Amino acid sequence: MHQRGYTLRKNRPFVKNAPKGRRTHATNTLSDAFHNWFYAGWVVSEKANIPPKAIRGQWKPVVSTEEYERGVEILQRRSSKRHPKRKHFYLLKKIIHVQIGEKVQRLSGSTPNVSRNTGGNRYCCLPRSDVNISCALVDEQIPACLKAIHVQAEHVDLLRQVYLEELDDFHVPPDELQRLQRQLEKIKQEETRSLRLYAVGKVSEDVWAEMWNEWQGRSSAIHQQIALLEQTKDVMISNLDEALQIFAQLSQLYATLSPDEQQLMLSLLIEKVIVDSRGTILRVQLHPPFAYLTSKYDVLKKRLTSKLNQSATHNVGGASEENCSEYIQLGESNGHQD
Repeated sequence: MHQRGYTLRKNRPFVKNAPKGRRTHATNTLSDAFHNWFYAGWVVSEKANIPPKAIRGQWKPVVSTEEYERGVEILQRRSSKRHPKRKHFYLLKKIIHVQIGEKVQRLSGSTPNVSRNTGGNRYCCLPRSDVNISCALVDEQIPACLKAIHVQAEHVDLLRQVYLEELDDFHVPPDELQRLQRQLEKIKQEETRSLRLYAVGKVSEDVWAEMWNEWQGRSSAIHQQIALLEQTKDVMISNLDEALQIFAQLSQLYATLSPDEQQLMLSLLIEKVIVDSRGTILRVQLHPPFAYLTSKYDVLKKRLTSKLNQSATHNVGGASEENCSEYIQLGESNGHQD
């Protein structure tokens, strides 16, 4: 491709000579190209069930189909014979966000100065801005976050009772599933219309990628809602018991895990860690059912405290009608750490 005169988008060459004569290659860009049929001139869409080599695009391909398939074959053969070594580790990968004003944006990892003896300093960065937050500063606050959502072992049975009482009164509106199915159908129709424009070259690759990510996000959220509505009571109780077991051992378990296991645990438990521009964690948004259980636990502890002040009784009443919160507030206002 370099010999044929192709360059990157900003006219940088695919191959360049370093000052000491060493040739460097744009390997990341080539790897992306050899995993995207667009560069071979084909329209591909998993959502619309369009397989490779079914619809030819109305643009000039960068490589031929034969060259593309040969490149994929080479990459697959090399991948099967080696174990890629990860350069940098980010504990909160894909879940750390920054709040600037009213806007919340996801941060990405960056490690400059990798040539230093320490391997460089890891940062959480907001692209095209001056927001650069030390990963170590945020990571050291995670144990306190987990402690804030820890459930004491003696309260597990009481929390389960509150949940079951609410579950008995829970009824899915008869038209809710139909409404969600209609939303999915509208997204599919919108995608099909745009795909036709993309196939004839009226929609650029960047615009298509942005639209695709938006459709995937909306569809995923709706599928999750449908799955929750279709769950049986037994399944919901089983999920509750598993969540409670995790909650009861959260702080102790986290300290015993390897960094990779800690990262996996946090990704399953936490949807978003939201920090300010200085790196202080403002709040943590949990995945269901952890968000629901945390809000119920806060209500339960208040009721237990109130009852202990009134009389020495162990009876817990019905469930609260307060709205559930999916956030764990942190900082000075946090008064529920155990």
